[in-house]
Amino acid sequence: MILDALRPDIAMRIEPFFREILSSFPEDIHVLAVTGSAVTPDFDKHVSNINSVILLRTMSLDFVRFLAPLGGKYRDNRIAAPLVMTAEYVRKSLDVFPVEFLDLKLLHRTVFGEDVFGALSVHTEYLRIQCEREIKTKLLALWQGYIAHLGQKDAVADLLIRSVKNMFPLLRGILLLMGTEPPISRREVIAVLENHIPLDRDALELVLSFRHQAGSLTEDIVRSSFERHYRNLEIISDAIELSAIAS
Repeated sequence: MILDALRPDIAMRIEPFFREILSSFPEDIHVLAVTGSAVTPDFDKHVSNINSVILLRTMSLDFVRFLAPLGGKYRDNRIAAPLVMTAEYVRKSLDVFPVEFLDLKLLHRTVFGEDVFGALSVHTEYLRIQCEREIKTKLLALWQGYIAHLGQKDAVADLLIRSVKNMFPLLRGILLLMGTEPPISRREVIAVLENHIPLDRDALELVLSFRHQAGSLTEDIVRSSFERHYRNLEIISDAIELSAIAS
């Protein structure tokens, strides 16, 4: 197992978890990889979890039973429940989850086994379909949520927080559709996207900051942010459609 590519504090927290897995199932483990924010500058040791993926040679209920209680054991290290799959599952699912597998390709460090994720190839047409579907789903969810919560400030703020959660894999996918190599950090993703479309960068960064401002947001800020965020999603949706025409 090679942990040199990880930040030292992350390596220290994930190493005992991975070593316990390898010592208990040495013949079953194909790949161990750290993924997500833990391999980016966005990782915050106070709030971020360490995400990982385990590729098994074959799926095993015994392994899942072994893994289940480790969540409690390593909770204090902020080790999230890993994704568990096989290389065959990955190969057969690239057309179904292109956004997620593109993000795995971009945001991972393989610490054991072959670099399966680095070798992934994502089909841009499948990627475009998923990006367009998920952005349009977010648009519908905003209006539906606003109506359901009667426009109440705190509920709408939470709605916006949920809308931007997990949005950056989509934005990286959209940049790839535009012919641009997607950056890793959130700040760089926003900056590069702003060069391609008339994105309201301040609005996006404001909504991203909401989770750190609980209780201090005013009615006017939340209402204005809702309108500006909705407009951003419309702009992004239009850009995806234009990428389809261009291709």
